[in-house]
Amino acid sequence: MDLTPSQDQQSIIDLSSQIVRDRCTPDTLRSLERDGVVHDAVLWAALVDADLVGLALPEHAGGAGYGLTEASMVAAAVGAGAAMVPFVEAVACGRSLATAGDALAGAIAQGTVVVPALREDPDARETSCPNTSASLAGDEWTLTGEKRLVAGATEATHLLVSGHDGNEVALFVVAASAAEGVDSTTLAGQVLRSVRLDATPARRVDHPDGLEALTTLLHELRVLRCAQLGGVASGALRLAADHCKERHQFGSPIGTFQAVAHRMADSWLDVNLIQATARQAAWRTDNELPSRQAAASAAMWACEGSQRVVHAAQHVHGGIGVDIDYPVHRYFRWAKDLELQLGGASACTRDLGAAIAAEPLTIG
Repeated sequence: MDLTPSQDQQSIIDLSSQIVRDRCTPDTLRSLERDGVVHDAVLWAALVDADLVGLALPEHAGGAGYGLTEASMVAAAVGAGAAMVPFVEAVACGRSLATAGDALAGAIAQGTVVVPALREDPDARETSCPNTSASLAGDEWTLTGEKRLVAGATEATHLLVSGHDGNEVALFVVAASAAEGVDSTTLAGQVLRSVRLDATPARRVDHPDGLEALTTLLHELRVLRCAQLGGVASGALRLAADHCKERHQFGSPIGTFQAVAHRMADSWLDVNLIQATARQAAWRTDNELPSRQAAASAAMWACEGSQRVVHAAQHVHGGIGVDIDYPVHRYFRWAKDLELQLGGASACTRDLGAAIAAEPLTIG
């Protein structure tokens, strides 16, 4: 597999990176945090106007017809800027809705925020076996249950909710305003909402196979989060590398000291491994190749590698690394947030082991 971006892909990388750099500066983030704003509406509008939110949606849904690989490139740019936008969540929902021909997918391409509500146990990850019950009365569906730690719910107009109708799993669209919730704030300043559904009106998404649709949604969320976490790690490494060139001790840049240089070299390797494994998982998904093992490998590297990188970045900054007026702390917090959303390194390693064990053994 050749990981070299095509001309179109390089243009996507350049465009998304430029937009994030221009509109998501440390001063902008500091201002948003000071005002208690958890959604960067200006950056979101810029991504929508550049057709990057609809990039990976099919043309019939108002998108550009690219795949998960290209969406991962934008997710990485969002991560590299420590940006406060629900890109990963909205794109994953848009792709799922588009496969069912749902008109809401086209609205996502135009900037409507739809986020997944899939987690039911606060101590576990999203599951493909939901307990949320769906009931049909006449032509109207209702949902009863609870969804925990929903990212992006405060700025969403709709939630894409997993449920079970007694016979099969399905995905449902629920108006965010119709679902009561309790908010909690993460290390990175994200607001996660625990949503209570009590005979809440819902619209069933017309997927031919609801379980397959949910499994695909979970898989694509994982791959996009890995790409975003790779971007977070690369952003932290960029700050650390710049600091190592500018900060002098004993008359020399600290980057010339062997211990610091080795730490930065290890971080560079981690960033590249995170990016390569995430790209492989996305590429295999786009080409309809078995990708469970690739996604589990990407998640493991993203969780483990990103923590090494952000810890190293904090360390080489010394005292300035713990000053919240300096931007490096945001990468540390986002890395922890996204690691927890992926389930943590131990859980992802177990997933990788299970994926390897599920592969048929071939001899010769």
